[in-house]
Amino acid sequence: MQTSCAKIDEVSPDSTGTDTTATAGGTAQKDAILKLYNEEYVPSILTEIGWSGNISNCNAGITPTNTQNKVLQRLNFYRKLVGLPGNVVLNTEKSNKCQQAALMSRANNSLSHSPPTTWSCYTADGREACGKSNLSLGSAGSRAIDAYIRDAGSGNYFVGHRRWILYPKLQEVGTGDTDRSNALWVIGDIGPVPLNMPDFVAYPPKGFMPQDLVYPRWSFSIPSADFSNAKVTMTDASGNAVNLTQEQLNNGGFGDRTMVWVPEDINITSADDVTYKVNITGVKLVSGETKDFNYEVTIFKAK
Repeated sequence: MQTSCAKIDEVSPDSTGTDTTATAGGTAQKDAILKLYNEEYVPSILTEIGWSGNISNCNAGITPTNTQNKVLQRLNFYRKLVGLPGNVVLNTEKSNKCQQAALMSRANNSLSHSPPTTWSCYTADGREACGKSNLSLGSAGSRAIDAYIRDAGSGNYFVGHRRWILYPKLQEVGTGDTDRSNALWVIGDIGPVPLNMPDFVAYPPKGFMPQDLVYPRWSFSIPSADFSNAKVTMTDASGNAVNLTQEQLNNGGFGDRTMVWVPEDINITSADDVTYKVNITGVKLVSGETKDFNYEVTIFKAK
């Protein structure tokens, strides 16, 4: 397996695993997503990271339990949003190593999954974590989770950071932060396929979606699927075609197989609900069956 690496600029828990996406319809489903947003996303906002370390003496320091818990809360929020269980837990040993990795990124003002021993504040534990983690420079704490899900930048066209966070088998992570860097351990110790696994994991997901969390890149994932001949089209509520660019496939071990596209002129500022229809054709499943998928995304103002 591999991690995805690119500089990610800064962007602005219940553990029941309840599927709050499109299993319900209409107002009930919208209310469920709004409740999830207000009870999980909003409370995970961090105003202070609380990092106790220091670059000048290579002290990795620590962050408060509250900071780590809010990072985890936001990660589990996004998983619930797409219909996965929100029951990922923190591993203390991994978090300690991620703290070293975050310090190394911050001290060298750079990101690497295989940092050289010549790096300032280099440690073997930090290097190990760099090789197993999503890495962010410019975002820290729960904001880094937003940055990973957004996956901006030309080097992130395959949304590898997002795919690791939304990997259905993910069961534990480590997290480490400085004031402006994060390392999130996502590789290894995978669990079983969740119960009530959705047919696909899409971002934005099927159903109602808070407009402030709609990012330029849209994605669609199915384990072991072949998207080589798949094509995506979109229409608005009036049936007008939405122009989009389908990204090059890259399924080199970043969570589940995924196709990515960038639609144009998506309305994420309307006071009214805005619905888009997604049509994906030519998906070859692991069974050998070729299948088409159709779903709607309704963007609404949660704030």
